[in-house]
Amino acid sequence: MTWLFIVGITLVVLLMSLYEWPRINSKQKKEKLVFIMLVVAEWLLAIFLLFNPHFPGPTKMMEAVFQPISRIFQQ
Repeated sequence: MTWLFIVGITLVVLLMSLYEWPRINSKQKKEKLVFIMLVVAEWLLAIFLLFNPHFPGPTKMMEAVFQPISRIFQQ
């Protein structure tokens, strides 16, 4: 059953990438590289969370990073 989810996640990521790729100018090499890196990171995170559903997601990481900063600004 999890293999079906992996195939589904992969198809969604591929469709999103195929939709966005032509909209990036061919001269923008760095933007394309960053796009590929973000898509791969997104795909890996989705697969990882599929196998470890109790692992905290990216929102918890963002809270851990920005919570001390928000305390500084509140004072």
